[in-house]
Amino acid sequence: TKYGAIWYFNVTGKILAPEQFNLLAPDNVRFVEIIGPNQVSPHRDHSIQTALNCYFKAGGATTHFWNVKPDATPIRFPGASTSNIYTLEDVEHIGQFTAEDGDAYLLNVQAVHSVERASAAARRFIQFSWQTKTFDEIEQLCKVAFNL
Repeated sequence: TKYGAIWYFNVTGKILAPEQFNLLAPDNVRFVEIIGPNQVSPHRDHSIQTALNCYFKAGGATTHFWNVKPDATPIRFPGASTSNIYTLEDVEHIGQFTAEDGDAYLLNVQAVHSVERASAAARRFIQFSWQTKTFDEIEQLCKVAFNL
């Protein structure tokens, strides 16, 4: 199912051939652990176009997606090279999802998004990320690889 900036699908029982996997090979794979109650303001990720987050412990977090208002000016996080953060006054809500343990979401992390945490429960997931392949390119490769 596709919801704007995310694409959610079940791959149970499907196996990739090596040539299919090579097309989808991510630029980076990392284990992410976020502990404590925190809110992440609306933003675009730095240096990543697309991410596949596979949640072990989703921690009750909700990811929100936003349209940026025409007159909005992004803010630069201290130490960052680009301005990529927005205030809630500068964006309009367009959708959201709350991941559950075991879910996987393909995300366009260049779309403005934020994360809301309802509790201090740990959030743990493996993130496969692509620096140069867009969400649409990865989505198309998945459709071919998984025969969707």
